[in-house]
Amino acid sequence: MSSLDEAPSIDFSCTPAFLQPAHDRWLKSSGNERAVTKCLEMLLSECEPRVILIAGEHSSGLSSVVYEIERRLSRSKGRALALYEDDDSDPRFVLQSVVEALQMPNTIRKDANQKMPAVFESVLALRGYRYFLIHDAGRFLMFTPHITRGTRASLIYLLSLPMRAKLVIAATHNDANKYLQLLEALNPECLRLAPMTNDKRYAAFVQGLVQQNLSGRSAFAPDVSAIHHKTRGLVGETVVEVFQQCQACA
Repeated sequence: MSSLDEAPSIDFSCTPAFLQPAHDRWLKSSGNERAVTKCLEMLLSECEPRVILIAGEHSSGLSSVVYEIERRLSRSKGRALALYEDDDSDPRFVLQSVVEALQMPNTIRKDANQKMPAVFESVLALRGYRYFLIHDAGRFLMFTPHITRGTRASLIYLLSLPMRAKLVIAATHNDANKYLQLLEALNPECLRLAPMTNDKRYAAFVQGLVQQNLSGRSAFAPDVSAIHHKTRGLVGETVVEVFQQCQACA
């Protein structure tokens, strides 16, 4: 497992645009920018790993990290195909979600869990997909062992296709542990998002949220320690809590 503290510093002045830091204040000031950078380095490398898991608690900023990775990959030479939780496919089946994301005809969707038609593989290859990103991947593990085995087979199938794609899986810590076991033979790498500690960086994060919500119109001074205690330092919960306090004093 990689430590985010081991992610090397990068001189972004000479780095391609799609690797440059986002202008997302939450992403940078929360420290989750390191996870984005580390993941992109592994994705853009010609070496292993082929499978990267990004794990975090609910409200840890997991969604914003994966969306940012997708955004930067979309500006690179390799295209990314993202599988979202709110698509119209059967939530039990990975390949149905892929077909839905490709906007393939219904006749092909129905066949997605049996044997993937040649046209499906051709579309993936012709469109140049190099990366698959699965948001909230726990939904593919919530059913029977038979479905879970199907999930494993589907992911291995996608990675066996000629374009040699890489896979990013976003999940809670518990679900990420299940995927680590499920895909052990593929030597997956796991990056884990941690809650923010109650330090100067967290205080600056909270103050930045206050300024964003009130735009300097108020002298409101948040109790940073109380906010940290209530939210446990989770990025999403901190954002919501500060917003609610700002609304109350506006």
